[in-house]
Amino acid sequence: MGDVAIPWSEAAQAVMIAIRENAEHTNGLPAPVLLGIVRDTAPGTSAIAQALRNPKIWPIRSQVANQYQGATGYRYGSGIEAIGTEAEAERVARAERAWQVGERHVLVALPKDWFKAVGIDHDLLSWAVHVAELGPATLGDIHGRWHGLVDSNIVLQFHDLDHIDWLKVTQTNAVTLWLGVSLLDELEHLKHESGSRRVRERAARFTKLVGRQLDTLITPQGQPIRSGVTLRVWAAPGVVGMRDDDHMQTARSLRMRGVPIHIVTADIGIQARARLAGFEILEPGAEWQLPKEPTAAERELAAKLAAAGLRMPPVMRMAFEPAGPITPGSMNHGTLFAAADELGGEALDVQCAWVPDGGVRVDCVEMTIGKSMLRQQDGQYHAAVQGSIAPGRSEAVALMYFEHPPTRVRYLVRATGASREGTLEMKDGQLVEAESST
Repeated sequence: MGDVAIPWSEAAQAVMIAIRENAEHTNGLPAPVLLGIVRDTAPGTSAIAQALRNPKIWPIRSQVANQYQGATGYRYGSGIEAIGTEAEAERVARAERAWQVGERHVLVALPKDWFKAVGIDHDLLSWAVHVAELGPATLGDIHGRWHGLVDSNIVLQFHDLDHIDWLKVTQTNAVTLWLGVSLLDELEHLKHESGSRRVRERAARFTKLVGRQLDTLITPQGQPIRSGVTLRVWAAPGVVGMRDDDHMQTARSLRMRGVPIHIVTADIGIQARARLAGFEILEPGAEWQLPKEPTAAERELAAKLAAAGLRMPPVMRMAFEPAGPITPGSMNHGTLFAAADELGGEALDVQCAWVPDGGVRVDCVEMTIGKSMLRQQDGQYHAAVQGSIAPGRSEAVALMYFEHPPTRVRYLVRATGASREGTLEMKDGQLVEAESST
């Protein structure tokens, strides 16, 4: 393993070239080599050079430069052999299981006493370079949790993340699910460009939800989505696209931060790449997978049935979408929807009835005129959908306001040829479909 070639990042190459050139001309003394990194690397290329220009990290850089140029000081030391520094940087990178040699590895390969000799705060320098290459320094609660980086097919082809029992799937007591920016970029693209209606709609709904909660998702605490499960967004430095390489780079950056990351995917190609990169993988069981999307032939059959005056029965449910993060003790609101699954038929004459249980100052408001709704004799709120709901679509039926959220909302939704009773349960700040709903 130690003899296997490992590539260098562009920034690390620039730093190493500056070290070679200055070590060759100055016998490897600390001042000219470190000043050479600042002077001889292109602007914006090197995190080390940028950090060394910071007066908090190197407060006497100007004095060191003047004294060296005037030959009045800092001309001591045993010197270095640049090839040895290069080899040590590669060794450090391999020990870290890095996919390339970075500037942080070059920094480790240089003698620490160099920095002290010229007044550099080595700890601050090291921290700045690590943040530049690996991302935020504060990771939050890492130990004692199972960590998984979510791939796009999990979002698009499986039940919503907050509907999956991740503690059961992982057989652990605490789970953190990570969303990389490459995933978000891919979903942003798919919500406009995919040929699948399911993919477009699920991508649009997921990115909308992430956008509403982004301020919380990017914090070290993340956003709880169900008991024991937290969702977080991670931006790995250098990841700007939606390629598989970027997804794996995100996983590597987390691993190098000390996160024991797994790849959560059902894509065999990603699974293979993850295995080759030394990652464990997790594919949720079939019970968490969405029903298969209708084939072209099935869609054609549905169209023929419709042309003949025959209709597939709709598959109905209700859902709640908050306007923002739910904050107990202040007024919150969101929208109640009636939804028709895309695998069923068009929903006609849709009637909804529901009752919230628990909560404080819970009030349901009509969508059209903004008037508070009254419960009928059966103790439930009632609302009808004007027109029909196409498969895969939803229609708002009411606004729900509350100071403290209800613990659950029991509902009955009816349409021509179908009905469904279900329960939305409050879990970790979200009203989600109870697993026992039928």
